[in-house]
Amino acid sequence: MVAIVVTPERLVLQKLTRKFEPDGEPLALTRSEIASASAGGGGGMGADPSALVLDHVASMLVIKTTAGEKLKLRMMDGGSTGLGRLGGGAIQEQGVRALGEWFAGGG
Repeated sequence: MVAIVVTPERLVLQKLTRKFEPDGEPLALTRSEIASASAGGGGGMGADPSALVLDHVASMLVIKTTAGEKLKLRMMDGGSTGLGRLGGGAIQEQGVRALGEWFAGGG
């Protein structure tokens, strides 16, 4: 699990244990330290039912850093629908939106 913190200048990623405790040092990235980023459905490739459902309620963000590191982050999209509420609800939806705005340059 990873906690993602969006600040105006940085994106901070903190790996977490199963008890939601920090696991190692956080990774703080500025826009200039990100070589590329792409987003897609959270189910990944495949036509099995679970992948198809995840494509509708989750997203995957792939970040490549200028240091050559590749990060794959899967996250629930949240929202007010039945599965959206199970995936973090409105708070999660706001976080995903803030992350998107940061990458668009408005965060």
